[in-house]
Amino acid sequence: MGFEMCGIDFSNVAIERAKALVSKDNLSIEFLIADFTQEIILHLSEFNFAFDYGLLHHIFPKYREVYARNVAKLLNINAYYLSIAFSEDDDYFGGKGKYRKTPTGSVLYFSNTNEIKELFSPLFHIRDLKNITIPGKNGNHRAYYALMQKR
Repeated sequence: MGFEMCGIDFSNVAIERAKALVSKDNLSIEFLIADFTQEIILHLSEFNFAFDYGLLHHIFPKYREVYARNVAKLLNINAYYLSIAFSEDDDYFGGKGKYRKTPTGSVLYFSNTNEIKELFSPLFHIRDLKNITIPGKNGNHRAYYALMQKR
């Protein structure tokens, strides 16, 4: 459809898997390795849209402000950012508490919409913020959907 795309992850393994997937579809996507929980300097053109599906619940609160600033750095003024991640209303992975352990042993942080507003409002106009249901491998999850526009 003519979009220029870039995938960013801190994991070499994830980047290699993504490259293998897109090569099957003959897509042209630039992939970069970067840790968004640290201040980043990437020499990229700014983007008009960023999409985070299921990343923010892997980032603990002490790193979230840096993450938000990094996302904003890569976006043009008035560009959009969409984040979808587990909500504290989700009853999966033990069902209660902000920090929850998954069956694979990773620990996730479950947010609420007030936390999302507080984190992103300094950098973004929040255009839509709501709780949604998303399908999972072993059942549905409660998540938040946050569509934001860079200030």
